[in-house]
Amino acid sequence: MMLTSGGDQASPKFVLVNPFMDLKAGFGAYRHLMEPMPPIGVAYLAAALRRAGTAVDVVDAFAARLSPADAARAVLARRPDVVGLSCLTPAANYTLALARAIKAVRPDVTVALGNLHALFADELLAEGGIDLVCQGEGDELILDLAAWSRGEKKLEEILGVSWRNGGVCHNPPRPLIADLDALPFPDWSGLPIARYGLLPFATIARPLLTISGSRGCPYACSFCSLRFFGGALRRRANASIVEELRRLVGDHGARQVAFVDAYFPVTERQGLEFCDALLHAALPRRPALLTQMRVDVASPQLLAALRRAGVRRVMFGLESGSQEVIDAAGKKFTIAQAENAVRNARAAGVETVGFFILGLPGDNPQRARRTIAFARRLPLDFAKFSLFVPFPGSAIYDTLIAQNVLRRGDWQRFTTFNPDPSQLVYVTPGFTARELVDLQHRATLAFYARPAVIFRLLFRVRTIPWRMALAGVAALAGASWSLIRRRRARLN
Repeated sequence: MMLTSGGDQASPKFVLVNPFMDLKAGFGAYRHLMEPMPPIGVAYLAAALRRAGTAVDVVDAFAARLSPADAARAVLARRPDVVGLSCLTPAANYTLALARAIKAVRPDVTVALGNLHALFADELLAEGGIDLVCQGEGDELILDLAAWSRGEKKLEEILGVSWRNGGVCHNPPRPLIADLDALPFPDWSGLPIARYGLLPFATIARPLLTISGSRGCPYACSFCSLRFFGGALRRRANASIVEELRRLVGDHGARQVAFVDAYFPVTERQGLEFCDALLHAALPRRPALLTQMRVDVASPQLLAALRRAGVRRVMFGLESGSQEVIDAAGKKFTIAQAENAVRNARAAGVETVGFFILGLPGDNPQRARRTIAFARRLPLDFAKFSLFVPFPGSAIYDTLIAQNVLRRGDWQRFTTFNPDPSQLVYVTPGFTARELVDLQHRATLAFYARPAVIFRLLFRVRTIPWRMALAGVAALAGASWSLIRRRRARLN
């Protein structure tokens, strides 16, 4: 069926949606640790539409924890002409159910899907409920959709869009946006800012919002999906970033701002210049900043400057305590650089989070135990031990699909922290599913169940709300009891 635009509408109405997902299926006993995070992609799209004079509303179904039926009612109450769904892979099943619920009541509404899961355009369009699938950056694409809705542009002319016309049509890909400073700042109006948080190790103060200082990543780690949005690294000017921070604090009362970049700052020089610009800026108050850095950029000088500028906590993608596993993943750093980065941060007074992945290709039980020992040896404040998941868009995903060894379809299972072995979408050769889950439990217990760590979190870091702390303790206690029961069963 050929899609037709609403050419008779002088001003189409857009409704943008941040979907919810099945937290129980995706995270099991850890689902209580999941909070709605600021949907910066939706905020960017809303800003682009509003600057162009197009009417737009937003529905954060995750923050409101809406069922697909309730989310559809919330969307339809806003009388949309076009609905934009931002879909990450774990939310795909929910998003499709939401699309069908919208179309069941208003088949005339155009439903467009974007974000990472858009790489499955053929399947999504065949499922029903989705009219358009939009790949790549959406800031300019959505303006083309608005022009199409007004009858000013043909669908065939919109780069990055897939659609149905008998069969599935794929328009040519969109070029990456070169000048990020030309984009409007994300528009957070209409979004429930007070409800947003991050994972417990990342939340420092509330209210909190996010910021993007760059897009893209040239490193192409084999397990990372960022290549779907293009490998070319594009940076914003420091002055633009500082001005956005000023508005987040002054206009929205943000007490914490988290960078969502693959890593920020990109280089030591850029970082030092950013810190100098921020320190000389007239902000209503200094927000606590959170960022992720590469270990080979984390020099003592840069970390000291970041701390003076307000960076309270830094996250490092350390991945493994085995150099062989790090090299196989294409991370391009050494164990020694990782150790130096964490120690440099501690010396500068910056709190640290270490990200580790158990079960990466090339990993084995012995190397995983080495990773646990490595995490315990480092002076980290927090550690997160994820199970390897071959996310769509990553090089490893493509390899495993070609080998026909990857479970797919139950998209809500594509999460890295599920305590149910039967829910794992992939188990690395050399491990069993039960072994991987047990190693994750052992790693978390081994890191956190130490007097020095407990004392530091309770009396020095002190940023984890009691509700989250109790949920974490309950999850860890359940994991510990499960390990004890299985050990007893083996002994008997």
